Amino acid sequence: MDERGEEAFRRTAERAFRRIVYEIGWMQRPAGKPRAALEITSAAERAERLKADAKVNFEKAGRAFEQRDIDAALKFLDLAEAAVPNDACFRQSAGEILMDQGRFDEAEVVLRRAFTANPKFREARITLRRFRSRKGNTQNRAIGSKRSLPRRLATI
Repeated sequence: MDERGEEAFRRTAERAFRRIVYEIGWMQRPAGKPRAALEITSAAERAERLKADAKVNFEKAGRAFEQRDIDAALKFLDLAEAAVPNDACFRQSAGEILMDQGRFDEAEVVLRRAFTANPKFREARITLRRFRSRKGNTQNRAIGSKRSLPRRLATI
């Protein structure tokens, strides 16, 4: 090999070695240099990160609702639900917001999904009852509670 060939081989080998060392984490990549395209994380780490992102989006939705920015609050709740599907808490909060806005048809669909996602989630059950009472459907107020129906019939 001539001198230029050896130099080219040395530079290529050095770049490959550095890339491996950066990916392993033994050295920090200099600022401005691109990261590796492949990020290696386990399923548990990804699930944990998604839950953290969902929690952040849920908190952002709460702040947006406090500022009466309903569209942003619903958008953040949708993002949180996309990160952690079938979470009754996110759906129940969206249902309450829709109910406060007077969008009862949409609220009913969202609250039913929250109730079916987790029937033991007490707040979803209570919100669905409150929705039914606001809507005026007096026959179905006691969803999930068979004992309260006879008491209500006795008072009529």
